[in-house]
Amino acid sequence: MKIFILTSDLPCRAHGREHVTALHIVTREIIVELARTHQIILQIILPLSRKTKVFSDAEKKEVDDLLRCGVTVLSPIFPDAYRPLKGPKSFRTLSLLLRPSECLKHFYPASQLHTLMRSRIEKAKADIVFPLWSVDGTAATEGCEIPRMVYQGDIDFEPRLCQFLDRDFFGADSNAGSSLRRWCAILDRRVRLWLFERTHLRLMRGVESIAHVSACNVEYYTRHGHPRSFYIGNTWSDPGKEKLFPAVQRSHASGQRTVRIIGHVGYLNRTGGAYGLRCLLQDVLPHLSSMLRDYPHEIHILGGGRLLPSLIALTSFPHVLMRGFVEDLDSELAMNDVFLLLNNAGRYKAAYTRHLLAWSMGLCLVVHSGSRKAMPEIVHGENALVGSSGEEIAKLIVRAATDPVLNRRIREGGRRTYEQCFTPPRIAKRFSDECERMIKSSR
Repeated sequence: MKIFILTSDLPCRAHGREHVTALHIVTREIIVELARTHQIILQIILPLSRKTKVFSDAEKKEVDDLLRCGVTVLSPIFPDAYRPLKGPKSFRTLSLLLRPSECLKHFYPASQLHTLMRSRIEKAKADIVFPLWSVDGTAATEGCEIPRMVYQGDIDFEPRLCQFLDRDFFGADSNAGSSLRRWCAILDRRVRLWLFERTHLRLMRGVESIAHVSACNVEYYTRHGHPRSFYIGNTWSDPGKEKLFPAVQRSHASGQRTVRIIGHVGYLNRTGGAYGLRCLLQDVLPHLSSMLRDYPHEIHILGGGRLLPSLIALTSFPHVLMRGFVEDLDSELAMNDVFLLLNNAGRYKAAYTRHLLAWSMGLCLVVHSGSRKAMPEIVHGENALVGSSGEEIAKLIVRAATDPVLNRRIREGGRRTYEQCFTPPRIAKRFSDECERMIKSSR
């Protein structure tokens, strides 16, 4: 089977180059696994944020690695090939309302590449077109006659919608000036989000199959009439069992050592990260500080970016360490007693790759109950500890930090869930099965 895969950046290994994100790693794992049994043609559409027009030496090594794995890598497309439409910002929303045909190019500039993509897909004689967690890939192949399966992370406009609905928390309208200007800005943003959603649904109607990272997104597309919207799950690199469970070998007796808790990993000002930090700093820590008063403890917050102004004052809690970006994340995670992932405490829900990072490494995972909506595989007391309120989560942290038997059970259960459901070969097999089903259906 020939699968034409599109990605929004160069897939790479965990330590292949600088500024590697979870998306780079996940896409590489899936591509390499599919290449074991299928012929893969890879088209990279580099993001608009890209500054350079050539690959670095580290990136060239990543391309060579993909070639050695049997992947055909086409010439990458750099951002200058699909720049956003220009026009006065003050009348942009009105212009889009009057000319709805321009919405696709405005919200999805990569749709300007559809002629080039059609030519490359036809030349490759592909059986399936597969935008892999790539908004640009979906837009660039709009109108494609070959069956398309999209691997969808977010619902494209949803993070912006959540920030709009919680604009006081995110501070989006703090610089709007007078009350009248503020309300005009709010109306403008709401209309643009409405146009974005309409455009997104129009784009997705042309896709035969939508495979979701998050289970909670399936129903949205089904409700809007899409015939094939289903949950397929996420994946992560397997670090190997020899790296598991180092932290639980240490004593948990009061006063003998410092309890180390990972409170947050990732950018501090992204939508989910901001919700998670609010839950930690505002809801959990007031209870946790008193519950762990007999235990020396540290709450480590890891990640780049700036805190939202509404959260800065809350970081004054004792024992909170704002670490910023750390070079060796694996080592930081491995020697901690508890790994918190509270990003699903807000209105935005997602199956964060950090769930699988924790399970693959055998960490003791504590999550907000919102995570179960995105990942139904989460089972309280088996592979994670799940809480709904700040006080409940604080109690679970204390239990995980002071009960070595429970701590180890959660670690082993998480690793078992990863092996049974989320390894790269298992996820790639689900994609392969869906591709075969689509080909049979198209015939």
